[in-house]
Amino acid sequence: MNTPPSNLQTPGFAHYSLAWSPFHTTRIALASSANFGLVGNGRLHMVSLAPGPSGLPVLKMDKYYETQDGLYDVAWSEIHENQLVTASGDGSIRLWDVMLNELPIHVWHEHTREVFSVDWSNLKKDTFASSSWDGMVKLWTPERPRSLTTLQAHHSCVYQALFSPHQPDTLATCSTDGTVKIFDLRTPAYVPNNNNFTSPLSAAVLTIPASPGEVLTIDWNKYRPLTLASGGVDKIVNIWDCRMIKPGELNQVGGVRETQLFGHEYAVRKVQWSPHRAEVLATASYDMTCRVWNTAPGPGRAQLMHIHDPHTEFVVGCGWSIYEEGVLASCGWDSRLNVFRV
Repeated sequence: MNTPPSNLQTPGFAHYSLAWSPFHTTRIALASSANFGLVGNGRLHMVSLAPGPSGLPVLKMDKYYETQDGLYDVAWSEIHENQLVTASGDGSIRLWDVMLNELPIHVWHEHTREVFSVDWSNLKKDTFASSSWDGMVKLWTPERPRSLTTLQAHHSCVYQALFSPHQPDTLATCSTDGTVKIFDLRTPAYVPNNNNFTSPLSAAVLTIPASPGEVLTIDWNKYRPLTLASGGVDKIVNIWDCRMIKPGELNQVGGVRETQLFGHEYAVRKVQWSPHRAEVLATASYDMTCRVWNTAPGPGRAQLMHIHDPHTEFVVGCGWSIYEEGVLASCGWDSRLNVFRV
């Protein structure tokens, strides 16, 4: 368990997000920014894993794409093995094909602020979502020049928007305002009695008052429908059971907090459920660690399973290998991508 991780350095570029390919077992995409994403250009790195002498893979940079503004997130297409989308600080979304060099094959620019997340639906495989500091969530398909749908999800920054892996028309968001919201995309509606000074909010099926501070990250459990993890500035990871949602009813408030995970010393920036085990969750934090938890340990067993601490800066991204159980990647502002076995 204490074998040093495989790692790759990209000097001058702080990582914001990583994504394992759903088609290729050994391919990772990295979204990165110069100057910690505060100002300057970005880079999309394509990384591959090759077998190494110690059983851990050797990481190799295959190519990279330069962008004029920092990149904050990346998501692989679910229908085209060589395509992926990136979220950019200039409000744009770019579609790339890794078989082509230099330029994206499509650019969309509807968001008025930084785009902070992109997520490709694994059920409606031609659709992806973006979320932005402008409070909007937009749905897209690669073939169309404009977005399919726009939700005014929050009045402040939407850090993440994620499709449910169980229900194709269900989407969750988290925001600066301390809430997690669940939307039913089949019933678009607005919240009544909105004041005239702000654009009307889209009606959520459920709003969870998740934290007194900003909620920076969410993830759907891959095995338990309507179970979500959330993390944020309060350093606590919460597990929510949202099965109380009543079909067709809007503007419900609630969510049952199943579990809380304590231990991170600074904000939690990423939560990700294991694709192989329903109770296992990985988290990444500004405390420079990536941690692995058992959210439902047996009697006398600890929740915390592993602390990965070779990073020397904020750890902002983590992701489980889809194909190999127990293999986790982490990335951070120290320009390091680590791959290790838990």
